[in-house]
Amino acid sequence: MLVQVIMWMFFVPCEIGAQTVIYCAVSDEAAKHSRGYFVDCRPATLRPFARDAAVAKKLWEASERLVNLA
Repeated sequence: MLVQVIMWMFFVPCEIGAQTVIYCAVSDEAAKHSRGYFVDCRPATLRPFARDAAVAKKLWEASERLVNLA
């Protein structure tokens, strides 16, 4: 029963979860936005660290190490 309550709180059906992806794929309005992401079919504001080039570089380097590309 506890698992069902947790799933109800945090998980959504596939059809609802896919709506934003489908919206971004077919919407002319979504095509006007770049360098960002969407939440509930609306553009979301990037937090400052998401625009930080130094943070992006560290993430890239860590990803290279994790997949043995470095």
